Amino acid sequence: MAYNPFVILLIPFLLNIYFIFIESLGGWPVFYTATHDAVYFIFWTLKNELKLKYPLHDKVSLFLILFFVSAPFLRGQKKEVIKENSQWIQYYNQSVISDKWQILFDAGYRWLDGFEERSQYIIRAGIGYRPVSRLRLVAGFAHLGFYSSGDLTNTEYRPYQEIGLTNKLNKIDLSHRLRIEERFFKEQHPQPFQDAQSFNFRFRYLFAVGIPLVQFDGHRGSELSLHLGDEIFINAGADIVNNVFDQNRLLVSPTYRLNEQFSFALTYNYIFAGTAQAGQYASLQVLWLQIKQNLDFRRKREVELN
Repeated sequence: MAYNPFVILLIPFLLNIYFIFIESLGGWPVFYTATHDAVYFIFWTLKNELKLKYPLHDKVSLFLILFFVSAPFLRGQKKEVIKENSQWIQYYNQSVISDKWQILFDAGYRWLDGFEERSQYIIRAGIGYRPVSRLRLVAGFAHLGFYSSGDLTNTEYRPYQEIGLTNKLNKIDLSHRLRIEERFFKEQHPQPFQDAQSFNFRFRYLFAVGIPLVQFDGHRGSELSLHLGDEIFINAGADIVNNVFDQNRLLVSPTYRLNEQFSFALTYNYIFAGTAQAGQYASLQVLWLQIKQNLDFRRKREVELN
């Protein structure tokens, strides 16, 4: 029997939802730990018994599994949790230049507490290269600003590199993305004797599935789909002490594709994040409007050549 390598990572994604549910019931640290260990043992045993073979190999697959399974485990420890809500709006543009090259751009704005307080802005651009259709390499740069009490207090300059891999399981789209970010921060109003600049690395791993729900007849490319994802963020650097775990995002995203160029998603984003203080975490409920535009300049070139 043939097994799809991407299916194996659906299990940790479902575990994240399960652990969030358990936490919402009030914790149960002993049950939580026992379940975590038991599920991992069952998963590893099944993998060996089925003798699954796939290009990622055992060490890499185990690393990815632990990424997902260990992230919710962090939530089970004794801690102080600050709860907030946030609203995001973001525009994405992907311009296809050739079969291998793309230009990527996105910009967004974020608020807290029902649009009452400004939180962040982000502007990001990158260049993508596809050596094969399933694989995309990206290098880019982002600029961010962070607000506190309505004032811009911190800015960030962020080069980044990423690798993305996509596949299909019947009609379901499966995708992985690993991104590395070099984060340069600058305080806008530093205190006396305070270092106004800081730096750290951040590693991000996203696993997502896209499930088609409804295709609309008479509208070219029009479709309603459901996208589910989980992304974990890990910090690294000399200044990182208590917040090696940066955050985990659980994404539920109903998406309407109007045509081949435009799609709209209203995403629920549950963020569980670490802070610089030991034992203190933030729980953020995010409503995220995403507007996506795809432009294909290959067609225009073909028309001009003809």
